[in-house]
Amino acid sequence: MENITLTPEQIRSFRKFSDNFESFNRMHNELQSHVGKYVAISDGKVLGYAHTKEELLGKFKTVPGIFIEQITENNLLWIL
Repeated sequence: MENITLTPEQIRSFRKFSDNFESFNRMHNELQSHVGKYVAISDGKVLGYAHTKEELLGKFKTVPGIFIEQITENNLLWIL
């Protein structure tokens, strides 16, 4: 098995992603008016909505740890 070393910046980005994921779960009910769209979240705030994930990836590609997910009707919340 090969050891992989992560840079401090990669570790910070993963931690931000985790925090943004948790923010998405907390604000799931607030996002219900945008069901079917994708949302981009960073620092616990919505950065924008789009019809495709690629739109948001292109627009926010320089934001470290950004979380992008499609908003669904159900109340299924992911837990890390």
